[in-house]
Amino acid sequence: MHLWRVPYSKNGHLTAKAAPGTHEAVESVLKDAGVEKNADILELASGTGYFLSRLNDLGYSNLTSVERDMSTYQYSEICPLRLDLNKPFSDKVGKKFDLIIAVEIIEHLNNPRIFLEEIYKSLKPGGRVIVTTPNVGFWLSRVQFLLTGYPKYFSPFDFSEQRHISPICDHHMKIALEETNFRLEKNFSAASSWGFLIKALTFPLSILFKMINRGSSDTEGNINLYMAIKI
Repeated sequence: MHLWRVPYSKNGHLTAKAAPGTHEAVESVLKDAGVEKNADILELASGTGYFLSRLNDLGYSNLTSVERDMSTYQYSEICPLRLDLNKPFSDKVGKKFDLIIAVEIIEHLNNPRIFLEEIYKSLKPGGRVIVTTPNVGFWLSRVQFLLTGYPKYFSPFDFSEQRHISPICDHHMKIALEETNFRLEKNFSAASSWGFLIKALTFPLSILFKMINRGSSDTEGNINLYMAIKI
C-alpha cells in the first residue's frame, strides 16, 4: 500500500507519463468494449511508448504511433510517425483505424476541436476514440481556482513546464464530441497520485464536494476519460 504518493505506472523500463491509474482506466474501457485483438489502433502522443508496450502485452498487434518528441521515446518495437498534432494529420497516418487513443494530449494543443475533427477523419466507419484530459472539475482544482484564479494543472508553472494550454470542462468536451459527429458511449473520472493517507485526510472534503454536486463523480479523479463512436 502506498501511504503518501502512488508512483507512475511502469512496464519494464518504460514509465507512463500520466497520473497513476490513467492507462489502467483505458485498459478497462478496451476490455468492456470488446475491442478485437486484431483491431487497427493508433495512439497519438505515445510519450515513452509505455502504453504501446502494454497494448502489445495485452495481445494487440496492429499498432501505430504518433510521437513528435523522440527524446524520451524508448519503445523499440514501434517506430512512431513524427507528426505535429497542432496541424492536420489525418492524411499522413497512412490508413483508417478502428480505434484511436489520445491520452493526456488534447490539453497541450492549440485547437481541441480541430484535433477531434482530424481524429474523426482518421477513423473507419463505426470506429472509436478514447480521449483523456485533466479533470478541472476535480474538487482540489475548484479550491485552487477559488484561491489563485488557476484551475489545477493549468497554472503558469503548468504552462511553462508542460504547455498545458487548453483546459476543457466536462460539458465542453461532451459538446465538442457531439459537434464533431461522435456519439459518447462512456465517460468517467479516474486516476490519482494520492496514497492512502492523503485520501484519508481529504475524505471529508471529498464527501462535501460530492454532496454539493449531487454525487457527481467528476469531482474525484485527476483525469476525465471519454469513449465515443464515429457516426
